[in-house]
Amino acid sequence: MRYAQFLQQQFGVHTMRQRFGDWFDREDQTENVWSLHPLKETETLCQLVTGSKRITLPDDANHLKWLQRIATETQFKSHAEQASDQLPRIYANRRQFPQAARAWKASISKFGEGRDNWRRKQVEQIEQAWGKFDGALGFPAGKPASLGFVYRNGTKVTLRAFEVKTEALLKSVKDFLRKNPLDSNREEVRLNRIGYQLISESWMKYVGKEVARWEETLTPKSNHWDTRADIETPLTKAGGYLVRATMADGHESNIVVWLHDTAIVKKPLNGETYYYVADAINGQPVAKANVEFFFSKRERLEKKRFLSRRRYDIITKQFAEFTDANGQIILSEAQSKGYQWLATVRSDNGRFAYHGFSSTWRNHHDADYRQTKTLFVTDRPVYRPEQEVQFHAWVRHAQYDQDNVSQFANQTFKLIITDPQGEEILKKDITTDAYGGFSETHALPKGAALGVYRLHLENVQGSKGGNSFQVEEYKKPEFEVSVEAPDDPVMLGDPITAKIKANYYFGAPVTKATVKYKVMRTPADDRWYAPMPWDWFYGTGYWWFTPDYEWYPGWRRWGCRCPVPSWSRSYAPPELIAERVVPIGADGTVDFEIDTKLTKAIHGDQDHRYEITAEVRDGSRRTIVGTGKVSVAREPFQVNVWVDRGHYRAGDTIRASSCARTIDGKPVSGKGTLTLYNVIYDEEGNPQETAVDTWDLETDEEGCVQQKLTAAKWGQYRLSFALTDAKGRQCEGAYLFVVRGDGFDGKSYHFNDIEIVANQREYAPGDDVELMVNTDKEGAVVLLFVRPSNGTYLRPEILRKTSKSTVFKIPVATKDMPNFFVEAVTVSRDKVHTETREIVVPPATRVAEI
Repeated sequence: MRYAQFLQQQFGVHTMRQRFGDWFDREDQTENVWSLHPLKETETLCQLVTGSKRITLPDDANHLKWLQRIATETQFKSHAEQASDQLPRIYANRRQFPQAARAWKASISKFGEGRDNWRRKQVEQIEQAWGKFDGALGFPAGKPASLGFVYRNGTKVTLRAFEVKTEALLKSVKDFLRKNPLDSNREEVRLNRIGYQLISESWMKYVGKEVARWEETLTPKSNHWDTRADIETPLTKAGGYLVRATMADGHESNIVVWLHDTAIVKKPLNGETYYYVADAINGQPVAKANVEFFFSKRERLEKKRFLSRRRYDIITKQFAEFTDANGQIILSEAQSKGYQWLATVRSDNGRFAYHGFSSTWRNHHDADYRQTKTLFVTDRPVYRPEQEVQFHAWVRHAQYDQDNVSQFANQTFKLIITDPQGEEILKKDITTDAYGGFSETHALPKGAALGVYRLHLENVQGSKGGNSFQVEEYKKPEFEVSVEAPDDPVMLGDPITAKIKANYYFGAPVTKATVKYKVMRTPADDRWYAPMPWDWFYGTGYWWFTPDYEWYPGWRRWGCRCPVPSWSRSYAPPELIAERVVPIGADGTVDFEIDTKLTKAIHGDQDHRYEITAEVRDGSRRTIVGTGKVSVAREPFQVNVWVDRGHYRAGDTIRASSCARTIDGKPVSGKGTLTLYNVIYDEEGNPQETAVDTWDLETDEEGCVQQKLTAAKWGQYRLSFALTDAKGRQCEGAYLFVVRGDGFDGKSYHFNDIEIVANQREYAPGDDVELMVNTDKEGAVVLLFVRPSNGTYLRPEILRKTSKSTVFKIPVATKDMPNFFVEAVTVSRDKVHTETREIVVPPATRVAEI
């Protein structure tokens, strides 16, 4: 039995599921080499040390054959029962549900249904009608909400909707907290778990009358596979509903659905808290709405006052305010500091909405700008024991609108150096010069600990900053390891051939060694942007104007995504493709191949990077590591198109550029056609393009072209460059932009729900930012927060637009160096849409040109 379990661990299809999750269960899955259900009992699809493989197993290594044999044993009944229960689980993993049901029935015939009939329930789970809701967000009131429903086997489902007594529920929460309970974390106040709690017995009192009942006809797939359907409900009135789906055999699934007619937006201001109440559908502010605030907080008791288990009191307070003409309420810090809040909105026309519980918090708007920073620079990053560390440091305020005189000149601070264990190895007083800086050296002793050392100043109030350096020993290696992989990107789906080489420095190959190599895959998001003067400071692409237009037909193919700010980047964990230990060849090499077909099937919408790490250990047990990288691309190259401004006036000169690059940044030369299209939209909202002008262009050695053009008429345009390289391969890149003019209001065009586009790449003090604010809803109201800082906002500008597009001017001050941010918020279609833009104001001073 242990051997069968070992074989299953090694060769079971679960080794693939661990890597790719539910991809094998996707409803749109077509039958291919990676499909599970056609597997014969002699086949498996598994993750081996050489990668993902579909293989035929010999009988002595086939876990299915071994388990089938063990299940018929009569001498060892416990092993037979264990094997009989394991077989149907394996079939279910292989999406072979009919075989799984038969295996469960065979187990029942031999060993019974088990405690609480658990084996019979497994059969019913496969064969009987079953369904569940697959999650729901809020929906706009006024039109029917549509719910996703996953089911199998059943042909009919009955649905019932019950109203949720939201006001009674909120009143119960408040009453509970007013009683100063011992535990304020109980289910009574966990409104985010309302969906789970409404189906419990204690919460059924908050489920009201049945408001709708209807039936849906279902079309299940064969083989007991899951099917997903969108079920339209008759629910249109604002409020909360518990929707219950009952299959023909009685199986039930529940979900809580919210239909909203009112939205509440909350932002922390500088010493205040901002609330905005708007219609959830059209985004218009709700004036004179009664907003009731209920606050609660814990107040810890002194030890001498401890009574029984009580460690704190729950303090509550409640008051109400009316929104102003712009739907706003601004609370002072004294009204809400330290509390958790629940805001409830009511209006004369029947609106009702709530938001909470969440904490209110405070920060200072200019905290980052006014802070003191300490900058250390060492003469090298890595040292050996007995070497001398030389470094310079400066203490300054991070303010560009101050005189160029240091407030920290000729002051005494305490310098501290700590070793890798955090122990202080140096602590001394230093005095700064006229610029607030100083220079120092520190001699490392012979036995200095290896690792990272840290430098900082101790008594600089509010200071942030410091530096580190490493201390390492160096031992010259006797051989080197290299990984030879394709220099050019490999097309996704093609195999990658690679070679590991190990050679002694005197030229001979390493022949008595073992090689452990590992192949890791990560998504590659190598967006190329034209280099600009301040890339080193703001990051590449800091100047990129146009937002992402996912909704525009073809944009994913020819568009270029905006650069991702460092604070919002998410990194997918690397995927282990292969890991092996093999003996090195007689010539000191190891050849191997990496298959990318499965990656294409599962992640065909991304580019990828494969990283190869090789550890070679020779006969003297010395280990040397070599690495290599291979780029794998969907397209042979990428074409980027851009213009020199964010938006134009009719008649302006437009300087257009385009460059072609491979995924690894190499230029691609060729001939192509640059086409300017005017974009209009038909009655269904589909873009229709008309070519305005074309230019036949040839790229330079860097794969770039430039062209001056003029858009004589206002409107929305798409600029496309289709390039054919020397190998005859063609790729297209394109860019959408707006030309404004007298009479342009954007009403005839489509935009994102909210977008803000600056007119220039960079600004200087005294300039005006002409910020184009676009919405996809005519007459939308936009909250424009200028210069948010440190998570805190200033009071917003309220843009009440009669059109879809407007321009808002922002004067640039000296204090705005090196940058500031603008955030726009609007409400539409039951969602709060937010867009943030960095406005670049390069420093005019304090820049060293090297």
